[in-house]
Amino acid sequence: MAEGTGTGTAFVRTRAAAGLAVQVGMDRYPLLACDDAGFEIACDIAPRLPGHVQIHQGGRLVRSALIVMERSNGASAHYAFKRSTPARAAPPADFAPGTDVP
Repeated sequence: MAEGTGTGTAFVRTRAAAGLAVQVGMDRYPLLACDDAGFEIACDIAPRLPGHVQIHQGGRLVRSALIVMERSNGASAHYAFKRSTPARAAPPADFAPGTDVP
């Protein structure tokens, strides 16, 4: 792994960013790198991405995010998260748990 981007979180830069991909509509594009601040994607395989995307690891949704392009060097583009919501493993409870719940 490479060093972090100043957020304190390691920048994942492994083969296809450990299986992470960004999904826009029905299309998925593999990520080159990803951390808590944003992600990097190859310019030659992905178009300029719109504001709302989903990040998947294999078939599992990891997060839903609003993004903005920060920079592009021609080979890759770096997008920053404006808002990022982690996916839930279970639906939220529609009640407050009591202390006497078995």
